Amino acid sequence: LNISVASKSPIGGGNLGILVSMKSLHLNNINLENQEMSILKIENWNRWSSKVIAHKNKLNQLVESNERDVWIGFGASARGCTLIKFSGLNRIRLIGDNNSLKHNKFLPNSEIKVMDLNSVLDINPTKILALAWNFLDELKNQLDNHGFKGQILVPFPTIRTLTDRKSTRLNS
Repeated sequence: LNISVASKSPIGGGNLGILVSMKSLHLNNINLENQEMSILKIENWNRWSSKVIAHKNKLNQLVESNERDVWIGFGASARGCTLIKFSGLNRIRLIGDNNSLKHNKFLPNSEIKVMDLNSVLDINPTKILALAWNFLDELKNQLDNHGFKGQILVPFPTIRTLTDRKSTRLNS
């Protein structure tokens, strides 16, 4: 496979969108100023992979560790669904979302149901995983307006918990 197009995502916090193809094409629209961070070096991909696995393990440990916690997800975003599936977060059984087109549907290849926020909060969760972390302020405001008093776990860019609008960074 060959990288044919790579560009920075306008909403991904500096993430790269990469298109790969069978044909060898020229890279365009990307500036590889810092060669130590080059996307073309396998050692950088291996280092990144190790960080991803460590992040996944830490997140899984936090969500799965205490049996008394009642977890839900908030924001049925594609990136959040990918995170749940990749991390194997089995404690998340419901996801609240404001988009009525997603209500009473399930995450792909799972039994995780998406419902309106009121219905999900009726189970009295103690902790919420922010699955649309790029809209964190909006999520916090909605949860505050619904009277949620528990913890919010934000998985990216670093794992952190929010309690009473205070943030505690967890080493990941």
